[in-house]
Amino acid sequence: MTRTYTAFMFWATAQAILAQNGIPIFVDIDPETFNIDPDLIEKKITEKTKAILPAHIHGIPAEMDKINEIAKKYNLKVIYDSAHAFGAIYKDKSIFSYGDLSMASFNATKGFHTVEGGALFARNEEMVAKIRRLAYFGMDAQRNIVQREGTNAKLIEFCAAMGLLNLKYFNSGVANRKLRYNQYLELLRSNKKLRFQKIIGEINYSYMPILCETKEHKEQVLQYLNANGVYPREYFKPSLETIFADNINCPIALDISQRVLCLPMSDYLTEEQVSYICKLINNI
Repeated sequence: MTRTYTAFMFWATAQAILAQNGIPIFVDIDPETFNIDPDLIEKKITEKTKAILPAHIHGIPAEMDKINEIAKKYNLKVIYDSAHAFGAIYKDKSIFSYGDLSMASFNATKGFHTVEGGALFARNEEMVAKIRRLAYFGMDAQRNIVQREGTNAKLIEFCAAMGLLNLKYFNSGVANRKLRYNQYLELLRSNKKLRFQKIIGEINYSYMPILCETKEHKEQVLQYLNANGVYPREYFKPSLETIFADNINCPIALDISQRVLCLPMSDYLTEEQVSYICKLINNI
């Protein structure tokens, strides 16, 4: 059993595939969007392939129409890693309305969070019921054990309460992050050593990735910002092929993983703080 999967993403999803005795088969990414390149998916499909597993990198929706067409052609499931993309819109619809399954993360680092946890969106009630049983020790709504497979994956009450509270401020948080995102673009646009991720659809602006000119330039930016009290993150490093595969067949993902940095972004980031960060980067 294999699943085609983007090589530029956090490694937890690949680990989940391995935990089910599957084999992740990596597909290279589009150099503009950083998402899985749909034109390369078919080359990786074999008779053992069971699903396509794209991700919405930094909350930018993948090209879901093309991906779903490929899935229908080969009778494959589509499971979206939507960890970054709560609130994102693709062609006037929620990104959670696409695919067979779509998994959101509500980790504390996300644009909407419940401290820890997430939500899984499914296309039919039968799948929803199965997921609920898997998340509750294999028991049904009446607490009857109806299947052997199961685990404790419930969201605890404190996390649920935190999520209900944060949901009230989600739209205002998106609006503030969008202002800061556009400020970053305006102040860094003239820097010839930087490139920016292409936006598709409507996003939640939880991430501010920059692509540095070279790996050495990225290290220089990272060290200089750290020395001045600014701590960007390397989303995502390394390319997953370097961990889970014997050969490197996704050169774009490998290259971008060595040059990308995500600058600070939050609901509370100020105009002055963004100006300070951009000044540091442009001084290098």
